[in-house]
This record gives sequence, C-alpha cells and structure tokens, in this order.
Amino acid sequence: MSSKNAVYVIAALLVFSVSICGLPQSSATYGTAQASLQKSSLQRQADPPSTSTRLIREYLLPEIPLTTIAYLGPKRGPYGIAYDNTGYTWVTDFNRDAIYRLTPATLLNQSTTTASEWLLPNTQGKRCPCYIIVNETQKVVWFTNPTSWQISRLNWSTNKLDDWNLVNFAGGSVMPLDLVMVNNVIWFTGLNDTRFFRLNPATNVITAYTFSISIPGAQVAARPTKIATNRTSLYMTDWKYDRLYEVKLATLVNVLVYPLFSNGFSWDVDVDPDNNVWVTQPLSSLINEQLAHSTAKDTRPLTEQTPQSISPVQNTLGKSTLDVDIELTPVTPSAYAGPQNVTADPLVVWRVPTGVTAVTYVPPPARPWEIATSEDGYAWFTEPIHNHVGVVKPDTNETLLYSVPTAASWTVCIDIQPGQAPNAYHVWFTEYLSGKIGELFNATFTDIRVCPTLPADYPPPDPGSIRWTPGVEIWFDAPSNGYDAAHHDSGERGATNHLYARVKNMGSSSLTSISVNFYWYHNTSVSIASNYIPLPPTTPSSQRWTLIGTATIASLAAGSSTDVYVPWSISSNMPTSITVGVQVSVGSDSNLYDNIGYCNFTLTSTSPLTLTLGGIAVGFAAGFGVMLVIALILRKRK
Repeated sequence: MSSKNAVYVIAALLVFSVSICGLPQSSATYGTAQASLQKSSLQRQADPPSTSTRLIREYLLPEIPLTTIAYLGPKRGPYGIAYDNTGYTWVTDFNRDAIYRLTPATLLNQSTTTASEWLLPNTQGKRCPCYIIVNETQKVVWFTNPTSWQISRLNWSTNKLDDWNLVNFAGGSVMPLDLVMVNNVIWFTGLNDTRFFRLNPATNVITAYTFSISIPGAQVAARPTKIATNRTSLYMTDWKYDRLYEVKLATLVNVLVYPLFSNGFSWDVDVDPDNNVWVTQPLSSLINEQLAHSTAKDTRPLTEQTPQSISPVQNTLGKSTLDVDIELTPVTPSAYAGPQNVTADPLVVWRVPTGVTAVTYVPPPARPWEIATSEDGYAWFTEPIHNHVGVVKPDTNETLLYSVPTAASWTVCIDIQPGQAPNAYHVWFTEYLSGKIGELFNATFTDIRVCPTLPADYPPPDPGSIRWTPGVEIWFDAPSNGYDAAHHDSGERGATNHLYARVKNMGSSSLTSISVNFYWYHNTSVSIASNYIPLPPTTPSSQRWTLIGTATIASLAAGSSTDVYVPWSISSNMPTSITVGVQVSVGSDSNLYDNIGYCNFTLTSTSPLTLTLGGIAVGFAAGFGVMLVIALILRKRK
C-alpha cells in the first residue's frame, strides 16, 4: 500500500467510513451463554459533593500558515493522548506530524500555558502519528506512524528520535496502529495486518504473532486492531468480526476468543481495575463490558513467527515552545438511565444515546469511539459525531454525556489522569477538528457572569482582546413608557433612564457582595476594540470610558440570576450612537472571560430641546414648532 493510500485509510477511520464499518460480520459464537449476571465487588465511591462542579478546560494549539503544511489544511490535528505521572500531557498531531508535551494549568483562572513541540522528519513521507504512550522512567514516549510504516521513540531529555521502519517486514509491510508497554517491551498492532507484534528495544528484535482462528463465514483472517493490557494479559479487538482476544503474557501459546455483540465494528479496548474489559462498537453505538470471570470463550493456538532484527534510524530533533491559550467552561451532563442488556456469558452492553434533542432531522447514531477506564471502575468514552465526552457508571446503570464547549470539535482519543476518584482525576481528550486538547474535571468553582446566554464557542482565546459579546443582556427602561424592568426601551436623552443588566452565578456556591459597574463610550469603532473595558481586575481607561454607576448584589445563589440597574440621567447633548459596557466582579472568580459584556444603543429625544439663535434662547418641542419660531424671527427682522 502506498503512503498516499495509507493516508486515505486513516482518514476513513476518522470519519467512520461506511466502506470500513460495513464489512461482513460473523454470526459464529464461542462458549456457552450463562443466564445470570454476576458483578465483581469493587467498592464504588460517591459522586462529587454539591460544592463541586464539572468543568471543561480547553487548550488551543496555535494554528499555522497554510503554506507550511501539505495535508488537511492549516489547523493542527491533535489525535492520540497520554498523561504521564510527572505532570505533563502528551499528544500526537495527525496533521502536523508533530509531538506535543503540554503543561497543564494549575490555577482555575489561568489563561495561558505552554507546550513543547517536536516536528518529526518526513524521511519516509507523511507520518500521521496516531497513538502514544509514555515511559516516565526512561523519559521517552512511544508512538505509531501508520502512513510512514514506522514505530517511534522520542527521548524528551536528549531530543533523540528513533524510528523502526516496518517496510518490507517479514511477511509484508506493517502500518503500526496501537501500542502498549509491559516491562519495557512494546506490543503493537498493525492497521493492515492480521498479526500483532513484540518489539524489544534492548535487542531491536521484532517478533510477529498470528492467530490460528477460523471464523465461520469470514472472508479474511482475524485482524487485531486496538490493544490494551493489565500487565498479565494483552487484550485486542477485531473490527472485522467483533471478537475480543486475550493473550496471556506468561505463556504466549494460546489466544482466548470472546464473542461480542454482532455487527458493531468493535474498535477500542481498555481494562478496568476489576479486570473487566471494555470495548466500543461505533457502528452499533454500543459499549461492551466483558466481565473478568466470563466462560464464553474459545481457546485457539497462537503462532510465533521467526524474530527479525531491525535497527532504528536515529535523528536529533529541534524542540520549540508554543504559547497555548486556555478556555474554561462549566458543563452539566445529560443523564440517561436504563437497564443493562446482557448477552452471551456474561457480557454487559450499554447502548450509547446520541444526546441530541429538539432536532428536525434524524440524528446520526452515537458512534462511541475511544474508551478509558478510571480508578472508580467507570468507563469514559468519546463520541466524535455529536461532540461528547461520556461515562458509563456500571453501579447505577447510568450513562452521562458532557457536551464539549467548542462546536464540531470532533472528540477522539481519551486518557485518565490518575488520582483519588471521583474528585481528583482528570479526563483528558483530544479535539481533532478544532485543534484543541480538552480536560474534564471537578472543582469548586466561582463564576459570576454578565452574559447568561453566552454561547458555547465563547470566550475569545486572548483575554486581553475584547470582542463583541454574544449573549449579553443589557437594556434600557425609559421613563416615557413607565418604569418597569420588563420593558426594553430606547434610551431617552434629557431624561433619567434605568440601565439594566442581567447577572448570573454560574458557580457551585452562593456569592456575596457582587459589584456591577456600568460604563458608556461614544465611539463604537471596532478598530479600537483593544481599548474597551479590559477584564478584571484592570480598571477601564477613563480616557475612553465614563462610569455611569455601580450596582451591588448582596447575595446570589448558585445557578441563579438577577436583574440590576443604575439610574442614568442622560443629557440632551449625548451622541445618538453609544456603546454600553457592563463589568461584574466578585472575589476569587475562577473564570474572567464572561465578566464583561457590551451592547450598542441608539438614543432618542422625546423631551423638549433648547435652541439658541442670535444669543436668544428659544424653547420648542419639535416639528412645526421650529418652523413657527423661525418664521416669527425672520418676519420681525424685515
């Protein structure tokens, strides 16, 4: 297969190509089904306390000029992700052919961070690096490059890159896809291969293993795809025939074959602390939990091929530093409860909801893609098509879906940061189409907002650059219509108006002593947007903004909103077009992006004006009154 065609294969996987998903499935079963379902006794921890809330923190990788990349446009394409125990998050860039080491934020109101970037040489063409794992002890990361037929190791302390080239490997070239490490030995699968492989970096010896499996009705042999390990066994999926394979590392003589739900396109796999094995099936929108004590399996022989020695090609890479903007958004999950579907022996199956409501069309299926288990035994997964990160909670038969703030970002790979569940661990995921790295976690969160209906794609990436704020609720209540907060009037010159703003507590606890400052500015030119009211705690420029007044909210409960106003006596000579800015502040605010909002207004004149002609002040209302006064003056002068 050429490098160009290989790119097409990977791209097809990313978009769930029908040509791949629709391959024939086998109806064969192994073992004898059991009637009862017996769960293990892992103690589950309680849900997060009410003083915490879920947040998604998104890290925006900077874009690059179109001319510097020859594939998939200018955006970066974060794909594989792995968290290491030294405090960094590692990501592959499918588009850019790069590896990133992200420094996670440590403060809730942190607006920027950094990432290290290593650009990979294209000695064998486009790489499209996919999956990545970390060995903290040796200070290296391992990753696969399917379209350049390479498996690679990057030493981040020396910037040395080792590439093992698998072109013309014994029995056929290999496109390495997924990988795990056990005792410093790498096990990996090939996207185009019916074998799985063992690489011993100490000897540079690669050994291939094949399954001696005959599946009734199968057109081609079983194909190991994704791989996971509990350090005693390897677990692999087979997207063609919906099988789960287990190979015990102590023997390496047999493969145990478990049947999964038919016609599901079995894809990703992970092992939880109970040694239950979780598998996603995108085509059927199912998540499977194969229980550890299952007896519905078949034992087949495993064949070891002749080992082959391949010396790596080494390069020294340059490392650059990227400035990464951070966006923080509270998120509320949608919960779905339902009975488990039990098939075979004992296989627990959850049908993943789409989480899409109020649509006028039939939404596509959920398509769960990658999966990772946390220390509390929950299974976290991505749902790219509908832009979700989800979790299956076996103890409550509940599925939660969290919508990712950036629309159409295409969530793909996922990893769990270790910690005391359920409050300390962080769920990391990549957003392939938006060029972002996501982080879902719990925290006590203080956030006062002047934009209650702020859309999901806000805030702007640069907190020092203010843009027009969608979702802001600022309005006038004019006296001519009678004072009433429900009125939304035009502001009236020559009268005392009530200028309103709606403020909402987006945090997880009640807030007190909230200040709401109202400002106006007469020049609405976008060119001076950088001089508009900066984010707190900076004081707005008095040369550009005039303080109208301050309202104080004594207390505001979590999740509640309130309307506040200041009286504003607008002079008769105010300009017609003005900009109003509202700035809300409270101590220890964790999210400063939404503390300010702007609205443009056109003022009207309904009160009598005063016109001075020749030093004589003449009062008039408007219209014909003006003409009458001028006519009298001109007649007198004749």
